Amino acid sequence: MKSNDIYRIWMLLNDKIDTSKKFQSLIAPLIDLPHTKVYLGNNTTKEKKIYLDIEKENVSLFVAPDVEGLDFSFKEVNEISSGRIFLIIAMSSSLVLNEAFEGFSAALVSSIENAVSQEEIFEIINDVCKAFDDYFSHKKKRQIGDLKEIGLFGELLFLKNLVSRLGEREAIGCWYGPEANKHDYSLPGNKALEIKTTTQQKKRFIPISNELQLDSENTNGLWIKLYVIERNAAGMTLNSLFFEILSSLKEHDSVFIFKSKVYQYGFDFENDIRIKKFSTSEELLFKVDDGFPKITRKSLPNGVFDVGYKISRDGLGSVGKSKEEDVFCV
Repeated sequence: MKSNDIYRIWMLLNDKIDTSKKFQSLIAPLIDLPHTKVYLGNNTTKEKKIYLDIEKENVSLFVAPDVEGLDFSFKEVNEISSGRIFLIIAMSSSLVLNEAFEGFSAALVSSIENAVSQEEIFEIINDVCKAFDDYFSHKKKRQIGDLKEIGLFGELLFLKNLVSRLGEREAIGCWYGPEANKHDYSLPGNKALEIKTTTQQKKRFIPISNELQLDSENTNGLWIKLYVIERNAAGMTLNSLFFEILSSLKEHDSVFIFKSKVYQYGFDFENDIRIKKFSTSEELLFKVDDGFPKITRKSLPNGVFDVGYKISRDGLGSVGKSKEEDVFCV
């Protein structure tokens, strides 16, 4: 399930609670998975909750993580299904950054989709809670790492351009980088695009994380957008780039989804103030066609996986060089 769909359900719940005097609380079905069913809930005091359907015999297997800002309980929820037990993950009154809860829910659901048992679901819940612990409690300042800062900077550079080209709602819906998806952008016409950002001008290579990144199977074309950025006192910080995009958004839905995706990526834009300023020194676009050098699943022997590698830009010559018009043409 895509995070866009999860965020939109949260928005529907928020809007119904805000605009209707009929409801004190609302629960909406989210997704039916092989080993659980997931629901989202909200009420007039904005106490958001996630409900997971759990077999009674598995309740004792769950060890609640020690995460400030979240409460865990098992209860019957008659509004959903009488006689069933649900694990309820709720925002507690001590939650400092409640805007991050939607990002947490998207990360959690995408992580449990392939779980093979409820015991594995419990393990995943603990892992995701630990990843978001600093967001919820602010026990220490959450900071994005240098590599993720550069990676997000490139993804936001492209998003800024995409908003002006497609409009804010469609552009933000195309961005899948925060979900650790196979490709960073899924574009109109079933086309895919991978963002690569580097500060290494002397080391002229394109880093590829694994054999899936340049796999164009089930797409109508895959491109690499390469940004070479450099430190520049006249450039932009990650925060200033984020707020420039945010200020350009006019629709409430777009603002909500954009902020939630940035939280999901791991950037606390309100408290993690980045001071490095960057400007773009070079932009290149490559189409990953049959002649483009790459490693994919089909080219690897059985049992080999998670293969990272580098592609020499000097060795490419004119191979794969493309224009943005090629990406967006119908």
